[in-house]
Amino acid sequence: MKKNLLLLKPVLLAVVAAVISSVLPAGAQSLWNATNGVSANTNWSTPANWSPSGVPGASSNVLFLDTAVTAPGTIDNVVDVNTTILRLAYRQTNGVHNTLILPGVTLAISNSLVATNLLVAGTENAPGSPTTLIVTNTISGVGGTLAITSTNNGSSVNVRQITSGSAGSHLSVLDMSGLDNFSATIGNFYVGVFGGTGVTRPQGVWFLARTNSITLLTSGTKLAPSLDVGDTGSSPDVGNTLALGITNTITADTIVIGNQRSGGIFDFNPAFTNITTPSLYLRGNTNSRVTTFNIGDNSSASAAIGSSCSGVVNFSGGTVDAMVASMAIGDGQPVAGSTATGTATGTLTMTAGKFDVNTLEVGFQNNTGVPAANTGTVNINGGTLTVNTSLRLAFYGGSGGLSHGTLNVTNGTVRANAIVAGGGTSTVNLTGGTLIVTNTMGAAPSSLTSLSVNNGATLQLSAASGVTPVAVTNLASDNSGVINISS
Repeated sequence: MKKNLLLLKPVLLAVVAAVISSVLPAGAQSLWNATNGVSANTNWSTPANWSPSGVPGASSNVLFLDTAVTAPGTIDNVVDVNTTILRLAYRQTNGVHNTLILPGVTLAISNSLVATNLLVAGTENAPGSPTTLIVTNTISGVGGTLAITSTNNGSSVNVRQITSGSAGSHLSVLDMSGLDNFSATIGNFYVGVFGGTGVTRPQGVWFLARTNSITLLTSGTKLAPSLDVGDTGSSPDVGNTLALGITNTITADTIVIGNQRSGGIFDFNPAFTNITTPSLYLRGNTNSRVTTFNIGDNSSASAAIGSSCSGVVNFSGGTVDAMVASMAIGDGQPVAGSTATGTATGTLTMTAGKFDVNTLEVGFQNNTGVPAANTGTVNINGGTLTVNTSLRLAFYGGSGGLSHGTLNVTNGTVRANAIVAGGGTSTVNLTGGTLIVTNTMGAAPSSLTSLSVNNGATLQLSAASGVTPVAVTNLASDNSGVINISS
C-alpha cells in the first residue's frame, strides 16, 4: 500500500502545484524539494534544493508543498543567509514544514505591487486536500527575523484552512513561537478569514514570535477590518486564534475578534505567560486610538442568519496598554427574520495594565426583529479600564432576543464617566475591586438590573445637587464592601 501511495504522490503534487501557481502573483516560482538525509543540506542558499534549480530572490514566490515534508520538531529547511522574496506559502496536504532562520539572518518578504497574501499557510482547498486536514507549519530561530513589508493596502497575511466539509474538522496552524523577531508593515492581518461566498469554513491558529511589531495600513471597517480573527461571509467556522508573543506592538485602525458567523480568540500564548509577563502595546494607525475594536460581532451579516459568532479577548497573564475609540462586545446581527437565530457573544478579560476606551457597548441588539440574544462580558481582574464617555450594558429595544451585559471587577479598577443600563439584563459585580463613576449609573426608567458589592470592593459615586444619580433594581452586598459618595 505504501508503494502505491508513493507512486500517486507525484501526480497529486503536480496537480496541487498547478492550481496554486494559477493564483500566485506575477513572479518566479521556487518550489522546495530538499529532503533531510538525502539532499546534501537543507539550506535555502543551495540552488539544488529548489525546483527549478536556483536560489529564490526578490521576484520569487516560495512554495512548500508535499515534497520533503517532515515530522514535528524536525527542521527541514534553513534560511542560512539574508534572503528577500516576493511571497511565502505553506500549502502541503500532509506532514509538517519547519523553517529555521539562523541567528543574525533575516528572511524578508517584500511586495508592494500586488494586492495579495504575502504569507499564507493553508492549502486553500486544493485537490487532494481532505476536509479533515489539520496541518502545522513552524518558523523558528533564536536571533532570527522574519520581516514582511508592503505599501499596498490590499496586501495581507493569512493563516487559514478552508473546506466544504463540516466546521471544526480542519485547521491550519502557523507556529512562530520559537522565532525571536517578527515585523510586518502590511495592509491586513487575517487568521481564519475568507470574505467570499460559498462554503469555505476558514479556520486558522497563529502563534506569533517572541517579539512582534505589526503595523496595518488599511483603515478598514467592521465588515472588513484590518485585523480580523475568524470571519466568513457564507459558512460558519469556529477554531481561530491569534496568540501573542512576549513583547508585542500593534497599530491598527479596525480590529474584530470573532466576526460574522465565526469564533475567534486573541490572547497571550500560554507558553510565555507560564515563564514571564508578556505585554501588548495597542494603538491606531491613522490616529492614536484604534477606531473600532469589536469582540463577537455578527453585525456585518447581510441577511438573517442562523450562525452564531463568539469572540474572546483574554489578556490574562500579561499586561496591556491599549487606546481605543469605540468597542462593542457581543454585537448582534442587523437583519430581522425568524431565521435570525445566530447569537453574538463576546468577552474581554484583563489582569494588568491599562485599557482606555471612549465608548464601550457590552451586549448590543441591532434589530428588535431578531430573535437571537446577544451577550457581552467584561472581566477586570487587575489593571485599569477607563471609559471616557459611556459604558452601556445590554442595549435592548424592548422585543426580540434579550441582550445581556455584565461588568465584573475583581481586584482591578474601572473608571467610567457614565454607566448606562440599556434595557436588557445589565449586571455589575464588584468583588474586591474598585469602580469609580463620575456621573450617572443607571437612570429611571432604565435601572441597572443588579449591582453587587462584595469582598471589600469599593464603589465611588458622585452626588449632584444632593442626589446620587444611581438607579439599581437589585442591590446586594456581603457587608464588607464600601460605597463612597462625594459631593
